[in-house]
Amino acid sequence: MITTNRWTIFKEIALERDWQDKKHGSLEERCPGIMDWVEILEQELLEVKWAESREEKLEELLQVIAVGVACLEQHGVVRRKELSQRM
Repeated sequence: MITTNRWTIFKEIALERDWQDKKHGSLEERCPGIMDWVEILEQELLEVKWAESREEKLEELLQVIAVGVACLEQHGVVRRKELSQRM
């Protein structure tokens, strides 16, 4: 079983986000709504599903996660209620 440090993963997500902004333009330039992001996520998840190799699936999954992060960057984060109650 392969395990990777969480901070290493976060760094890779940030690098993917930077790449997406360079390819598609900044969030300010694009301004998609939440449901637009959901449609993009659905398309990206299909790419994970249909990827042939483990490496391709993981690469596509990183793209899915980075798209989700982009949506949260643009529209904000709402903390899970259970976490808010603990703090």
